[in-house]
Amino acid sequence: MTDKHNNNFILLNVLGACKVIFAHQFALLRRPMPEWLEMLIGPLGAKMIFVVVGYLVTQSCLRETSLSRFFKRRAIRIFPALWFYLFLTVFVIGPLFTQNSLCGYFSDCWRFLFHNMLLKTEYLLPGIFLRNPFQALVNASLWSLPVQFALYAIVGTGVWGVLHLPSRLRLPVYTSAALLALLCTIVKAVFWPQFRLRIYGILIPPVSNVASFFLTGSLIAYARWERLCRPAVWLPLYIAVRLLPEPYRAAGTVIVLPCAVLSAGLHLPPLRPQFFSFHNIAYGLYLWGWTVQQTLLLLLHVNRGLHLSPYIYYLLSMTATALIAGISRNCIEIPAERFLKKKLL
Repeated sequence: MTDKHNNNFILLNVLGACKVIFAHQFALLRRPMPEWLEMLIGPLGAKMIFVVVGYLVTQSCLRETSLSRFFKRRAIRIFPALWFYLFLTVFVIGPLFTQNSLCGYFSDCWRFLFHNMLLKTEYLLPGIFLRNPFQALVNASLWSLPVQFALYAIVGTGVWGVLHLPSRLRLPVYTSAALLALLCTIVKAVFWPQFRLRIYGILIPPVSNVASFFLTGSLIAYARWERLCRPAVWLPLYIAVRLLPEPYRAAGTVIVLPCAVLSAGLHLPPLRPQFFSFHNIAYGLYLWGWTVQQTLLLLLHVNRGLHLSPYIYYLLSMTATALIAGISRNCIEIPAERFLKKKLL
């Protein structure tokens, strides 16, 4: 993959994070998204991110000399930004906006901090955002981090396990496993759309849904099927699929969206050749978006009674979130990655 492609994928990740924040803005105001927007965008932001990450992580795994180095790189990428977010949320945002006394707040905030530091999702801090339209949830995006790390483990061990098979069996085995997971997701979307199951506190159907996008991106990287991802084919097909009624729209999106996203990343010219290489704030946008939105709603919508449109709140939230994500990227993530890579790799 060339630097041009890398820039495209960074841009796609940023756009995916922006879509996530946009969709959350309507949910946080308890307002329905316009039907035409729901049809074209819907909950696609996280799925775009999972496609790109699945593709890039598999390529990274294939380049690594050992499985331990692969997991160290993944941990270095995830934890510094996450811990920076958690410490600022618990020790700055929480004390400023809790409705509890500071003594009561600090007696009960540690579960949120320590559990999320270890990727066990907790959503609530004592007394925070209780008057918001979407009450209490500090960050609903945190559910995806343990899922993402679990997928790293599945793909990493899967790729390394397959590489120890005879060469003639490697591609058929990996392809069969990925296609089986994809088929299960499609069958669930068509025949059991209301199925619900929780494991480790996480709702499994949404996890299996995004996992299928991750694994499809992974399969395309492992099988080197990039030549099949052509924008002229998959981008119009994606638009056609989004016009279908449910549940066929959901089932078709599982197949078409990964190919459309990777087509854009691999074959379209880069919009900004250099900027996104040095300012890859997608992870920071995704991590901070919900909390910034909740904070702005508390300050403006709840405390001051400003009933602005979701689009205005989205622009305000994106501006603040991009600023914080840029600070996180340049002041925390990049220095931490450089230091930890020298020490651990």
